Amino acid sequence: MKVVALLSMVCTASLYALGDEGISIPWSEFKDLYRESIKRELTEQAAAPAKEPQIYSIHEARYKLRIGGASAEGEVFLSGKVISGEAAPIPLFSPEVVITQIINVAGGTLLAAQDESGMSFFPDRSAPEFQLTAAFMVRPQEDIESRVLSFSIPPAVQNSLELTLPSNYRLAGEPGVASADGSYHLSASRRLTVSYVDIEGVA
Repeated sequence: MKVVALLSMVCTASLYALGDEGISIPWSEFKDLYRESIKRELTEQAAAPAKEPQIYSIHEARYKLRIGGASAEGEVFLSGKVISGEAAPIPLFSPEVVITQIINVAGGTLLAAQDESGMSFFPDRSAPEFQLTAAFMVRPQEDIESRVLSFSIPPAVQNSLELTLPSNYRLAGEPGVASADGSYHLSASRRLTVSYVDIEGVA
């Protein structure tokens, strides 16, 4: 296609070099003019500034989960800022997370991905930082021995989880490092997983 386009340009340019009685300008001059035009076009394309990738930080992420029988209700608070680069969507949660209430949004817009990849946040570059508070629900998966809640989350510098289990359930494993107040501190992971078992169902 590039060869065809180049030949078309040469033929078109050649028409301008022809008068009623033949060549009106020297062929060498025409070639110089054509060469200069191509060089100018390539220079302009190379001079176009490349988009700077977005660099951002989520300072804090706080999660609350209240686990029931068939589902779990939760609330999330996120706080962060864009450091540099062109504004772009920030991936937040996988499709397992169903937003039930948007409590507060500041410094951007919450987006539902068109490709069903989940929720994302588009930051406003003029805002000093962004925040999001939302309520959500998520359905647990079951295996032979336990039930598992697992969904994607955005990596954050500081992560905490406040977990409430019914009296007939116990954790199959701690989701993070337990603190004195009963909450859990999590690493900067891309996934939150809580595994628990029904005490009454354990032989």
